[in-house]
Amino acid sequence: MAILLLVALLPNLLILGVQSIGVCYGRNGNNLPSPQDVINLYKDNGITNMRVYDPIPETLTALRGNNIEIIVDIPNYNLQALTDPNAATNWVHTNIINYFPSVKIKYIAVGNEVSPGFPQTAQFAPFILRAMQNVQRALAAYGVQNQIKVSTVMYSGVLTNTYPPWNAVFRDDLKGFIVPIVQFLAQNGSPLLANIYPYFAYRGDPAHVALPYALFTQPGADPGSGYHNLFDAMLDAQYYALEKAGGNNIEIVVAESGWPSDGGFGARIWVPAVPAWEKEFCFKNGEFTWENFLECKRYTYHFKKILEWNDSAAEEAFNYAKNRFNAEFHNLKFVDTNFEPNPNLYIDEIDWNNSEIDPQLLLELELALKAAEEEDDGINIPKHLRRAYEMPIEKIIPTGWDVVDFVECNVLTGLIVGDHSSCGEGREVVRRP
Repeated sequence: MAILLLVALLPNLLILGVQSIGVCYGRNGNNLPSPQDVINLYKDNGITNMRVYDPIPETLTALRGNNIEIIVDIPNYNLQALTDPNAATNWVHTNIINYFPSVKIKYIAVGNEVSPGFPQTAQFAPFILRAMQNVQRALAAYGVQNQIKVSTVMYSGVLTNTYPPWNAVFRDDLKGFIVPIVQFLAQNGSPLLANIYPYFAYRGDPAHVALPYALFTQPGADPGSGYHNLFDAMLDAQYYALEKAGGNNIEIVVAESGWPSDGGFGARIWVPAVPAWEKEFCFKNGEFTWENFLECKRYTYHFKKILEWNDSAAEEAFNYAKNRFNAEFHNLKFVDTNFEPNPNLYIDEIDWNNSEIDPQLLLELELALKAAEEEDDGINIPKHLRRAYEMPIEKIIPTGWDVVDFVECNVLTGLIVGDHSSCGEGREVVRRP
């Protein structure tokens, strides 16, 4: 979900002047990629910020030496234990000091959306401030309190009177819980971490929250507030509430946001982000559906040779074909540039005057030709040259787009690329009927 939001909203967020954009690294699911594959995904896409919901050693180890700043969460179920100063010191040493500074830990989120007014997290509310204080003291004992800041993650449910944003305040029944936390943040120069979800605001009141306003696509300003998008309005509501609670100089870091791609009201809004003509191009020219293409992409990062593949001529030809199809799809005039890839692009020039011919190579070529012309005339042809002719051609199975999978191996659906030794050499190849 977070990656989907990042891709879809990136142009809008850049226009708004966002300093940096990150992606939350959640691990709820099965068949997950390895932490190293995830880190490679971040690096390949220029993502320099990450939030991890649990300090898993494999993840932190994979982050060593990478230019990715992270928020490390302390899960809610650990808060009570960290009200013990010794336990907090041990936690900081094990999960922070053992990795810092080779892992660029920027914030520690002590609890997520903990509030006495939120039934799912109300049981953790008595522990959160003491846990924050103990973690802060442990960081100070190690001398890293200025590099790593302690905070907690709030959500919009702790506010009231949020429209227009400048009227927002923290709920009266929660001020006794929130104000001491605001004071802690101000005293230690820490930001407030906030989960900002325009999706939930839209889902909760679609009759009054316009979808374009929630999706950064509204052409004009909201007449009641002057804001052009719901995200900015929700973020500023947090700022106004902070000011009224004594946190005038506290910055807010958005710790999480997103829009689901399925499973809820309005969830499939993002699907049309890919134009219909591109999906049709995929089907008519590649002979596979868009859904199969997306399934293939899930496994791309398991194959190093795909990631390293670079063929500028093929990319140029592909883009030319897409532009031509787009014009035909929309009945537009296509300007033919007489595109012809250079057939000699990857062929080196040979200086025949100063080149030496390998006699062994010539011998092997001659033997190969004889093997093709003669079934068996007693010539002692090397085995590695005869192997191709010992299998009847009808038994040769092509490994192209019509291949589905290797047994017991999750390779790209319909495409086999690179080294498959890890998939079980010699296993049966299954083809579409």
